Amino acid sequence: MVDEKITISPTVKTAFQNFRTAVKRLPHMQSNKSHKTDENDAYMSSGEDPLPPDKRLRAAATKLNAENELTLAVVTNYCAELDNNLNLPQMYSAYQNYKLDDLELTPTSENTVQTSYKGKQIEIKYSLLDDGSKQYEINYEDGSKVKYVSFAQGSKMEINGEEFEMPQGAVLEEKSIPGKVFSKLIQTPDMRRNFINMPDILNEAEQTLKTNNSV
Repeated sequence: MVDEKITISPTVKTAFQNFRTAVKRLPHMQSNKSHKTDENDAYMSSGEDPLPPDKRLRAAATKLNAENELTLAVVTNYCAELDNNLNLPQMYSAYQNYKLDDLELTPTSENTVQTSYKGKQIEIKYSLLDDGSKQYEINYEDGSKVKYVSFAQGSKMEINGEEFEMPQGAVLEEKSIPGKVFSKLIQTPDMRRNFINMPDILNEAEQTLKTNNSV
């Protein structure tokens, strides 16, 4: 039970309510002697039969995104004990969701372009992974980073301790500050809510590198 004297930030309250709503919407388990599953993983089954893979993936991603929202609300509202040498995530560029429109890109290697935003250097890296997925990294001058993985059909990812086959068009977004990933979101093509907006500059960086490497 929460002590009534403790003051909870409205942002944290909202995130917690959103998390509870997301969990309540997950497929609920029913007892079944012939099919046992972990009660903590409500997305694992519905009734007597396992959920179809696409619904299992969507439910697992929804659960992860809701947990991320709650965690992020806590660490950005001074409610978490952090190392004295570690600033809160909102102090870093990776937290700001810059649009990064109409910037001049300069190739500096076969997989890296450089640009500047508000007088600060930004490095964007593009690579094609072994499974055919595309990975993009936006590295800021302050050491923070935003990484995106655009999954190829059949690529795999572990979510909430279970490995899932990812559909083409699914996207992973990770935001980090030095030594800590503070945000991790997943977007699948059939999700109603839009959790992730990949900036257009990533496609521009990819095309710039492909053109430069073909010369």
